[in-house]
Amino acid sequence: MVHLANSEHAPQDAKAILAESRKLTSGMERVIRDVRVAGQHVELDISVDGAEIDAFVECLRPVGRRLRARHIAESDTTRDDAVLAGVEYFNTERFWESHESFEGVWLSCRRGTTERDTVQGIILAAAALVHHQKGEDDIAVSILGRASEKLHGAPAECCGIDIGAVRAKVESMIASGAPKPFMIRPSTGRS
Repeated sequence: MVHLANSEHAPQDAKAILAESRKLTSGMERVIRDVRVAGQHVELDISVDGAEIDAFVECLRPVGRRLRARHIAESDTTRDDAVLAGVEYFNTERFWESHESFEGVWLSCRRGTTERDTVQGIILAAAALVHHQKGEDDIAVSILGRASEKLHGAPAECCGIDIGAVRAKVESMIASGAPKPFMIRPSTGRS
């Protein structure tokens, strides 16, 4: 995963940035799967040899300066650490990584429980915002509808997160038809 500074791009530019990034790095052994545009960064989902990452990122300088490059791999992490990471990623508009972190939490939940549905609602909200970052707001609103269904019977808090506030944001975006990033707030208690 590569994050470049964003000073001028909007989510609607994602496809053009993907095409430009592929052109700028055409001489390299690499795969650029996707581009997502957040307020402060452009996120590229890539595969490139680790020894080539600096040269790869340098080729992308016309898109933006390097903020970070991170190798994404399955990791053994505690549930609490996965929640904290998921919230941090969500709140910094790194929705794909948030989705991945919360998926680990979801897998640890017992099947058929409200907790599992609630965590899935958070995952779906993150997935919706991934699509928003790709300029796919119709898809994002559709996924937000699924998130709302999962959050409908959820408790006010779960995993230390104010679920009521998440539910309100999701429902507001559905009503307006305009997805936009928001912050996940901690709850006052811990479950």
